Amino acid sequence: MEGWRTGQSPRSLAHQMMGTSARMPIASGSSQDSPPLLGPSFLGVPQRGLYPGEDTFFRQNPNVGGMAADDDRVILNPHSSLSASQMHTVGRNEGARVAMRDGTVARPIFDLTPSQSLLFGGYSPDLQDRRDTLAARAFTGDRSAGSLSAEQMDYNAYLARTLGQ
Repeated sequence: MEGWRTGQSPRSLAHQMMGTSARMPIASGSSQDSPPLLGPSFLGVPQRGLYPGEDTFFRQNPNVGGMAADDDRVILNPHSSLSASQMHTVGRNEGARVAMRDGTVARPIFDLTPSQSLLFGGYSPDLQDRRDTLAARAFTGDRSAGSLSAEQMDYNAYLARTLGQ
């Protein structure tokens, strides 16, 4: 959840560390090739176990609470020192990011404030990724979202209505 402090998103850092061969491909129809689904799901998004490369990444980055994985599943860091309640919040944050990415909810199109642009500037080169991150953090009450503009508050209210609070 705090991957932005490293200057890159947790997802881009994980890809960089794991490389292309560290993640096993998911073969169609074969459940043996992917980690098992775990409970609970977050906002209807399943949580799954970790690929070996993801586990290595999380072990080396205990400050990252979880990720919205490329397969649209939530993965949580078993090496994090966050409490169960905090990890649940991370799960909701990542579930909201998946919901935005997979079209369950409309993606935010708001502008970032100047202070948010500075704060999230190194998080990802993709503006939409920064918007999604900010929206998910605001939705879950993460103070790192900073002060929200009126347009961002409207989007946050939309997420609360659509995904439930």
